[in-house]
Amino acid sequence: MKFRLNYHASEETALNANVIVENIRSQLNDKKYDIICVADNSVKFKTNPWELRWNFSPITLDGGEFKLTNSKSGSTIELNYYDNILPRLFVIAFLAISLIIEGAYEGILFFVAFFLITGIIHTFILKSKARELLREILNSDTP
Repeated sequence: MKFRLNYHASEETALNANVIVENIRSQLNDKKYDIICVADNSVKFKTNPWELRWNFSPITLDGGEFKLTNSKSGSTIELNYYDNILPRLFVIAFLAISLIIEGAYEGILFFVAFFLITGIIHTFILKSKARELLREILNSDTP
């Protein structure tokens, strides 16, 4: 069972598919993603969800896949990405168990509300990161 939320973003461009794939590879390497598979019209990538990140480190996508399709006006680049929620579920479960042991039942409601609000904010940040990654790929001047 996979504990992840899937998202989708796409853009159209007049660039050649080979140029787009090279731009994708260079942007993913610059941002320290692990490239899993590169094909003619798709690139799969991931990052380690268990890696400790500091508060000031940039938020990254947990992984995803770029797919290129030809259209009448050029190429369409689709980014199907996901967010792994398992680490957050572990934190919520740990906090809930420790609050139940201490008998502080009111704190459970606070932490559920807190993680719900931060989860919604995190979703918006991930969507903006995906759009930013697509823009950087399409605006990159890698030959």
